[in-house]
This record gives sequence, C-alpha cells and structure tokens, in this order.
Amino acid sequence: MVDSFLNDEENIYPIEFKLGGNKPMKGQILQLTAYGLLLQEKYNLPCQIGFILYEKKEKTHQINFDKNRIQQVVIIRDKILSDLDNFLYAR
Repeated sequence: MVDSFLNDEENIYPIEFKLGGNKPMKGQILQLTAYGLLLQEKYNLPCQIGFILYEKKEKTHQINFDKNRIQQVVIIRDKILSDLDNFLYAR
C-alpha cells in the first residue's frame, strides 16, 4: 500500500517514506512506479512522477515514470500473476 499521495485537478503523485538509505534503489523505484500505475487507474488521473522520502537523511527524490520503468513493472506483474495461476491450478 502506498504510504501517501498528493493530487491536484490534473495529476496524482505517489509518495513513499523510507526510514533508511539516501538513494533510491531499483526495487524501491519499481515499487513506487507500481503504486503510480494503481493510483492512475483508481483515480483516473495521469501519474508521471512520484517521490521517495528518506526520513533519517531528510532527502526527497523525484522519480519519473518513463516507458521503460512502466514496462518493467508490467512484466513483473504479469510474471507474478502467471506464477500464481500456475500454483493455484497445479494442485
């Protein structure tokens, strides 16, 4: 579940809070991108950027959701769904 989000009349922005670290890692970026896709679908607003906030270091990183990141998330989602489907129906 996304930690928080902001929106205006034209866009929606997911926000993830992290306790440790100071630089976004690939998994965190993909997680934020997935949240952006879900928010976009739920609220029918474009979501092109999100933010990762590192509390201890008081740093905020803006993450752009480019086509490559979105494609990576969709591939991972599809793989998870396929694996789950195979597990459930293999019994």
